[in-house]
Amino acid sequence: MTEEHIIKRRLMFDGEGTGDDRRINLLQKMIVKWVLTDYQSQEENQIMYNKILSQLCLIEHSRQKSDLVKLKNEKQLQQYKDYQNEVAINVENVKETINTSKIILTEVKCEKHQKLMYNMIVKDIVEQPSRVETTKCAGQLQMTITNMRDSQKILENEFTLWRKHFIVLLTSANQIRLRLDGLKAIESSFTNDVLK
Repeated sequence: MTEEHIIKRRLMFDGEGTGDDRRINLLQKMIVKWVLTDYQSQEENQIMYNKILSQLCLIEHSRQKSDLVKLKNEKQLQQYKDYQNEVAINVENVKETINTSKIILTEVKCEKHQKLMYNMIVKDIVEQPSRVETTKCAGQLQMTITNMRDSQKILENEFTLWRKHFIVLLTSANQIRLRLDGLKAIESSFTNDVLK
């Protein structure tokens, strides 16, 4: 038998490290010794028998203690599993709450954006004059334009008339100047003839 097998066997007997394998070995030796030894008196025999019983009681007590510890560990493990499940459920609930909050936040952002757009449109509408006022202003502007066109035609006619008068005046002035120049030339030639 190899050391590895011996260690495995000891771990099987003493898996929790309570020293059960040592107690069992001691009990085994005591039983072998009790069976093989021929005691002189009944008292020595009884003492050895009581030692064996006390060792057996220790082993049973140790086994019961190990069972209780194992049971307690299993209960604690179950409590941890329950706690883990509860935490997992809480995490899922929180995730759902976060997702719901994200959806609500997106909707609120959209509503806020729409409200801002609505307020801007209302502000633009309020700043613009009403249709009646606009129609009235358009009519007044049309009348003003018509009056200005009429005034423009009148002014153009007057300008044309004044232009004609100016042309006549210029023509007359040129003719007078030419006559004066002609008269000056005649006068100067007359003066030159007289002076000679």
